[in-house]
Amino acid sequence: MALAALGQRTRQILLGTSLTCPVYRYAPTVIAQAFATLGNLYPGRIFLGLDVGDPIREAPSGDDWVDLRARAERLVEAVAIIRRLWHGGQVTHYGHHFHLRDAQIIELPVRPVPLYIVAHDVPGMSLAGRYGDGLIPSARAACDSDLRAASSDRLTPFKAATCLSHHRGSSCI
Repeated sequence: MALAALGQRTRQILLGTSLTCPVYRYAPTVIAQAFATLGNLYPGRIFLGLDVGDPIREAPSGDDWVDLRARAERLVEAVAIIRRLWHGGQVTHYGHHFHLRDAQIIELPVRPVPLYIVAHDVPGMSLAGRYGDGLIPSARAACDSDLRAASSDRLTPFKAATCLSHHRGSSCI
């Protein structure tokens, strides 16, 4: 609701999330639907930032904190589901972590919603390079010169140019 309210009160800034975790707390179908709706309300101004989660947010809700590799696998599968839903039609998916039967988004976004992946380290940057439209560096990654240098090695020139820390006039929630 905060993004919808910000979109209504502003005209130009990019709006999106930086720590949406489709791994356990939020279902990829719900995220895909919410951002398709936001994409329709504010075409060209919405982005989706996904993350593998963190124990501060996950553990209090009763979720077990599993190793990063398993969380990354779930993130990759969630990204695939979200993208398939945004392409339209019914989606049936029986993956390793998620199961859908005839899921569908009725009103697809007017313009594609960019999907950025938050990276805390070099493996996260590799995930962003392979599966995202761009990168949102964590505070640690943005301040670490070795990680900044590694990001240019891991991302295509287009994706490196779409590193969200380089955008002026963007707002993350």
